Amino acid sequence: MIPQTPFPSLRERILALHRPIQHTPPTGMPSTGEVHSPMKPGLLAELRRRNVFRGAAFYIAAVWALAQGIAQLGPAVSAPEWTTRWFLAAAAIGFPFWLAFSWFYEWTPQGIKRDSEVKLDASTTRSKNRKLDLAIIGALAVAVVLLLTNTFVWHKGAGLHDEFDDAPVSDKSIAVLPFVDMSSGKDQEYFSDGISEELLNLLAKIPQLQVTARTSSFALKGQSLGIREVARKLHVAHVLEGSVRKAGDAVRITAQLIDAASDKHVWSQTYDRKLDDIFAIQDDIAADVVKHLRVSLLGPAPKAHATDPEAYRLYLRGHDFLVGTDQEMDKSIDYFQQAIARAPNYAIAHAGLADAWARQATLRANSRAEVAGKARAEANRALELEPDLGEAHASLAQILFLFEWDWAGADAEFQRAVALAPGSEIVHENYGEFLNAMGRLDEGLAQSREAARLDPLSVTPFHDIAINALVRNHYDEAAAGFRKTIDIDPNWTWGYIKLGRTLAMAGKCNEAFVQAAIAERRIVDSQAPLSRSWLGSTYAVCGDTARTRQKLAELHAIGEKRYLDPTPIATIHAGLGEMGEALPLFQKALDDRSPDMVYARIMPRLIPQLRESAEYRRMVERMGFPAVGN
Repeated sequence: MIPQTPFPSLRERILALHRPIQHTPPTGMPSTGEVHSPMKPGLLAELRRRNVFRGAAFYIAAVWALAQGIAQLGPAVSAPEWTTRWFLAAAAIGFPFWLAFSWFYEWTPQGIKRDSEVKLDASTTRSKNRKLDLAIIGALAVAVVLLLTNTFVWHKGAGLHDEFDDAPVSDKSIAVLPFVDMSSGKDQEYFSDGISEELLNLLAKIPQLQVTARTSSFALKGQSLGIREVARKLHVAHVLEGSVRKAGDAVRITAQLIDAASDKHVWSQTYDRKLDDIFAIQDDIAADVVKHLRVSLLGPAPKAHATDPEAYRLYLRGHDFLVGTDQEMDKSIDYFQQAIARAPNYAIAHAGLADAWARQATLRANSRAEVAGKARAEANRALELEPDLGEAHASLAQILFLFEWDWAGADAEFQRAVALAPGSEIVHENYGEFLNAMGRLDEGLAQSREAARLDPLSVTPFHDIAINALVRNHYDEAAAGFRKTIDIDPNWTWGYIKLGRTLAMAGKCNEAFVQAAIAERRIVDSQAPLSRSWLGSTYAVCGDTARTRQKLAELHAIGEKRYLDPTPIATIHAGLGEMGEALPLFQKALDDRSPDMVYARIMPRLIPQLRESAEYRRMVERMGFPAVGN
């Protein structure tokens, strides 16, 4: 008979639900008497078990490495500037999904499986974790290598990184940012920009101040950057910013000087005046900046070029169109002429008109002598009115260099311009180019370096430094310099063209063709004879005769539609060793006084075939270049 077990009462059943479970040890094991509650693994322990932390670390390392690669290689394939930002945004959006994937799935020797389907022993777990750790270390190593490459290979060369990135920032350094147009119609930007540039030029005339040039300061226009970031990019200790509101003949200018290190205002002032007082306002702002930067002037403070307010407005409009297309150059000349008509003794307007005519002389070769003569007359008039006007001496120097081939006269005018306007990056740029053309490479490099210090976000001085290295056959330094220009402005086609030529001369033709392909896409819808000439020479160096002939055909097609300087075609023929075709073209360029021929002395350093031509050497001798020691 089976004994009956009494059925537990309701109270006993409830108490049993809350009673701790007594775990009975296996047979043969002594009981410890311990009572255990049922437990589940904690969240952190489960995250570790499922390798979510390792997955997150690998994701971040891989994203960092890929972002570095995109940022460095993007310009080489003409990727838009926003590519890296888009990639990082996409990576941030994808991060939570990656974490979810790491939670639900495991990597196994048999492939990816759901975590619930995987039973791993301790040995397999350790092996899997080691592989994940190695993957993380590998991704981090790639990221670090790319970072070091970007720092010490791409940006280092021709003295670019050490000198310009690591040099100490002077307490007496300042950048003048473009003043904001606050006018109701937002149609006075040229006026607010002009005020900013005039203030910049006024401060640049003070030798004790280091003033960042216009190109770099204005390159940051419209960017949402904090003052500290602006100062870091421009390598300055102080920033001057402000706004302009113009209504009729009334103008309100607000200016503020900011210390970049503390991001605090050192000084600020608002000026409500009539337009007639615009020059006094500029003088007052410059004087206050000097005062608050505690600059001890060695002479009288420079003053703005006071004139008729309407003439000043027209001068600013002319200056606004000074760099541009043929049509914009015509507008520039017209505005300068209107300014001079209102104020015939306005010296700086005459200097501006001289620059405009000189630029036209390089663009319109069929009337070059006549136009260059107009430029010379305006530069002379500016100097008659104001003998110590640095801008006028710089204008005359360029005319003597490019059109009159008066090497000694140009050198003297450049030296005078540097002495009168030591803070002008354009003067240093142009003088550096002149010295390079004369074969005075060490002196030219020094001028280009000074221009780069004054204008760290402009491609021109770094291009000139790279050209200096290329002429010396220092190919690694030249390539680094041209990469620097691409880094500053990925849309500057000349950077790719000249980097390709440099790589070709260094024997790296596959890399050269990559750069040439980028340039080809950028010039496909334009004439650009000089660009085509450089590309043709690149192909010739690498022995690609078919593409070299294609560039020659394109240049001849351009020449059928308009006058074309002979030099671009001559240099390609010379690169092919076809001196019978090249030499008559060089002679025609010499007879036409082509501005390209001012580089005739150093051209054989880029085209070795010219070194062997006695006829070419006689041409160079007839140009009368002065003797040099380097």
